[in-house]
Amino acid sequence: MKNKDKILDALKDGPLSFTQVKSTTGLENGVLQHHISSNNKITKKRGAIMMKDECSGCEFREPCSTACIRKILKDSKKNRIISLLNKGHTQTEIAEELGLSAPTIYHHISSMRDKGIIEDNTVVTPVAEKLN
Repeated sequence: MKNKDKILDALKDGPLSFTQVKSTTGLENGVLQHHISSNNKITKKRGAIMMKDECSGCEFREPCSTACIRKILKDSKKNRIISLLNKGHTQTEIAEELGLSAPTIYHHISSMRDKGIIEDNTVVTPVAEKLN
């Protein structure tokens, strides 16, 4: 399989970070950067590598900052965390409910906060609407 096809295959399920694409494809930094820069089907937007027009129809386009929020919502653990957070549960309660450690919950919430999904332990409105 050609390098560009490896990259396109890695991105078929949605945006990934540069590190994730590198890990998935096994390509070196320079080779990967070359193909990302020269491929007219791939774009790098806000730290995420994605197919061009990946988020053009996304209802979360504005709060989306470093990864496609639709992809995050497909992750059942993260989806459950933001659903419980949206219902007013504390991080400790979420950890107990999901059988995970408090630091793990903190990590997921911090990551989603960095991506603009959560603000002040509240789920951003467009995301919250999709959970209901």
